[in-house]
Amino acid sequence: MQQISVVAGKKKSFRMIFWGLISSAIIFAQPAISADGDTLANIKKTGVLKVATVAANAPWESINPDGSFTGYDIDIAELLGKQLGVKVQYIRTDIAGRVASLQTHKADITIAVFTPTPERQAVVSFSTPYMMDGVQLLTRADSPYKDVKSFDNDGLTIGVTRGSTTAAKIGTQLPKAKVSEFAGQADLISALDSKQVSAVASNNGLIALVAKNSGNKFLALSPLLLTEEDAIGAAKGDDAWVKLLNDFINKINSDGTNYRLAKKWFGIEPPDFIKAPAQ
Repeated sequence: MQQISVVAGKKKSFRMIFWGLISSAIIFAQPAISADGDTLANIKKTGVLKVATVAANAPWESINPDGSFTGYDIDIAELLGKQLGVKVQYIRTDIAGRVASLQTHKADITIAVFTPTPERQAVVSFSTPYMMDGVQLLTRADSPYKDVKSFDNDGLTIGVTRGSTTAAKIGTQLPKAKVSEFAGQADLISALDSKQVSAVASNNGLIALVAKNSGNKFLALSPLLLTEEDAIGAAKGDDAWVKLLNDFINKINSDGTNYRLAKKWFGIEPPDFIKAPAQ
């Protein structure tokens, strides 16, 4: 019996070594992305630009009934794909997963109301900004609290999206209020509707759209709590790829393209660094 156990043990060890070698071979056979500066080369080789984005965040990005993505950020991604002459493949993630999608090389870029912060810049790269958004409060129309300052209150809870910059900054804007985090934008609005929270804080594009389509159930409050820049995220290690992204954004910011998109999706005058089309 002891001899059989030894033989079986050797067979088991051999199988573990064999499959370990096979797994290693598979890993090393994968094309290096970003870390070796080959992002663009890999995109051209595959004919696909992989874009991480989120859903249920209209008018920035959302999903049509047929499963296709739509929104302002999606138009930006499609323009980049067209410039590169490749197809755009969308990889659905959540707010907290935007960084991980780049670190694991599941995506070539993240475009999803993505704000550069020192913490994020330590682990991923960012392009120059292509838009700015403001953090705005949304409450129920039947709420007794009708102005932003009234929400700085010990007895009130404000909902935010987990992993967002709003989650990190709302406490500095309304320090007395309790902050509760939710997985996604849909969960956030549902929490407000069911009175789990007194208000929610998110980007003003989403807040304005939800308030408009709520049948007077929700109310968007002014002024904005803060404004933030939005940029395209990329994995660390490929400066040439980030330069290409910067050149692309500088072009659409200066030739009127981004101005038209901002007007189309938000209906507002964009920030000063986005230029109107030449007359």
